[in-house]
Amino acid sequence: RRAKGAIEAPYSRRSAWNTLVDLRIQQELPLWRDRVRARLYLNVENVLNLLNSDWGVFKNGPFFGQNAIVTADLVTAADVAANGVDGAAALSGDASRTACFTAGACLYRYRGFNPRNVNVASAGDSVYRIRFGIKIDF
Repeated sequence: RRAKGAIEAPYSRRSAWNTLVDLRIQQELPLWRDRVRARLYLNVENVLNLLNSDWGVFKNGPFFGQNAIVTADLVTAADVAANGVDGAAALSGDASRTACFTAGACLYRYRGFNPRNVNVASAGDSVYRIRFGIKIDF
């Protein structure tokens, strides 16, 4: 079993699966001497989401395999040498552009691991759509 919030490998067999169920109902009605016909139709896309808002939800993760699972600060190596890792002030704004001008001038100070689920529901794919229409053929 996987732990809650565990990170799955791409295309893992244990990751969640998605199912999309659509429904189309159509009725044809003769209107005038079999030359004019009307078609009534009802289309429901993503019927599962219509039945339960937790079903038929498509989730997207970060693109290009990037996931913000580690939080870190950028600090200067000189500040770490003078004040220690925990005492070094984190660089913010545009300070890194001038402070980190050579290799080894700056370091990342890791603050923690963030295993939260970063999947976000895709709004366009995770909703149901209902269309009702009438088409008249002459």
